[in-house]
Amino acid sequence: MKVDELLSRFEQTKLGATEAQIARLEKSLNAKLPNDYKAFLAICNGGKLDEQLEVSFRSDRYVDGYGNAIVERFFAIGSRGETAVRPVKKHLSEIGQLPENTPDHVICIADDYSGNAITLDLRSRSYGQIGLIDHELIGESFDDSEGYQVVSSSFSDFVAGLRDPSEYESIDPESGRHSWVPDGNVGLWVMLIGLAASLIVLAWLGEFS
Repeated sequence: MKVDELLSRFEQTKLGATEAQIARLEKSLNAKLPNDYKAFLAICNGGKLDEQLEVSFRSDRYVDGYGNAIVERFFAIGSRGETAVRPVKKHLSEIGQLPENTPDHVICIADDYSGNAITLDLRSRSYGQIGLIDHELIGESFDDSEGYQVVSSSFSDFVAGLRDPSEYESIDPESGRHSWVPDGNVGLWVMLIGLAASLIVLAWLGEFS
């Protein structure tokens, strides 16, 4: 998904953040925000989506190696409460689940309908990574793979991977893996190729029956 398409999916949104607002946030965090995320904030300072969006990511937690993150709203800088861009330490302390080794330089930038947070990592070793915190699986340590997982390498990659849930076909309900189903002519060609392959196999079997 492109940024323009994402912007069209907001039910409620706020005007873009000013350079001064972004600078104040960076000063309070003692860290610089990635350029792609700052560019997004400059045109859209958070808001609620008209419908949830979903992104699939690799994860050892699932049998087939894939998980999915759902986004319902993006947080705003300069806001207060649960819709504010804020350090993950503050978010986890608010819900009474602050594990050991929770880093100072990871912030919450979005969440889903059930309160699982989407995070942006500002630590030097993993700068720019987007993560998912499952509040029901938070362990004793922040980096416990049960509670915190890397979704994408950057905010740009995260946005590019967002899709409407209707564009996914569930392969395994227990694992949570979703695979994207192409729409339009691409999906038709995939179906026709599969049908042709089936007919070839049936014809081949008929010759030897």
